[in-house]
Amino acid sequence: MAKARHIADLQTAAIAEQYRHNPLLEGLSVPRVRVPELRIDLPLLIEGTSPGSPVRYPEPKVIAHDIVSTITGALAAVDIDMPSEVRKRLLDRLRANLRNTMAAHRDSLHREAIIRQAEKTSRAVLKASALAEHLDAERLQAVLEEVRHRVVESSEADPGEPAEIQVSPVSGEIKECLSPGVVARLSLAVKEEGLEWEITRSGDGTTRRRLGPE
Repeated sequence: MAKARHIADLQTAAIAEQYRHNPLLEGLSVPRVRVPELRIDLPLLIEGTSPGSPVRYPEPKVIAHDIVSTITGALAAVDIDMPSEVRKRLLDRLRANLRNTMAAHRDSLHREAIIRQAEKTSRAVLKASALAEHLDAERLQAVLEEVRHRVVESSEADPGEPAEIQVSPVSGEIKECLSPGVVARLSLAVKEEGLEWEITRSGDGTTRRRLGPE
């Protein structure tokens, strides 16, 4: 259901772009499909299970190098050179802090934890360096956004696979099954409750993101 909603929202975004560029459609409401509630009631034949595999993340030093390269490029785009001592300090701090974050969340590590640590460390090092006088709140925020985008793109070496249960809903196969122990009945109601990112920016360039109800 969540993936179906995701696909529907991507299609809505594509349609919205088409409406925006068409003078005959831009004043019309953009169609959006939602399923407020879905009820499912069906027997299932359990055929097997798969344990899946966890997400695999790159080493902290690899992520740190990517981030430093991204920041260097973002600063160069506005004619700001990163001094070698700042680059080294940033690289060392990122390695250490990312290593600690990834170790602390070993059993429940999520990419967002890596992103937030990368933003936090980058902001602290840049504001405490000689570059601070060249980085106002808006420019610093732009650099941190580049950091977030880069980590989103490169922080997962392997997305892994979720655990699965292989089942068959085919009535004929269920009726022919000789072992009732592998037949289950699925009866549930799925209700949709939308979430949205709430983004708060402060004057010092700090960004806080929180998922909240629509």
